[in-house]
Amino acid sequence: MPVHMAGQMCGMDALARLSADSGVPLVQDAAHAHGAE
Repeated sequence: MPVHMAGQMCGMDALARLSADSGVPLVQDAAHAHGAE
């Protein structure tokens, strides 16, 4: 589970590809992503 912290985003493109390739669902915790782009 990627956790975005202090407005800093995780590398979601790579994680989404890994999720799609493996069939494992990707769940994000964006509670600390306020202000992230």
